[in-house]
Amino acid sequence: MFRKFDTANGIPPRLYRSPSEIKSDIRKISASIEETSSMLNIRELLLNILMSERASLPEKIIPELWDAINEANLALSSLRELKEELDSLEDELREVRWLLGR
Repeated sequence: MFRKFDTANGIPPRLYRSPSEIKSDIRKISASIEETSSMLNIRELLLNILMSERASLPEKIIPELWDAINEANLALSSLRELKEELDSLEDELREVRWLLGR
């Protein structure tokens, strides 16, 4: 968030990041959220397939089902963390816009 004086380029110090820097981070987080959401959709499809095949191969399906559930739980956890980070970046952007009078 803070930047020191850059003597090589003559850039003064500042106590905040620019809106474009924050927006760039927001775009990265949004892309990660979309990727995680698609992972959850794939896991949901896999769970549906596993559940439909459960009657024919129950001893083989159960471990695969648990793996799919665990991966979906990890994706959900990641999604929550990304959402919190995105909320934080949006707060930072609002604060910087207020500081800059935009």
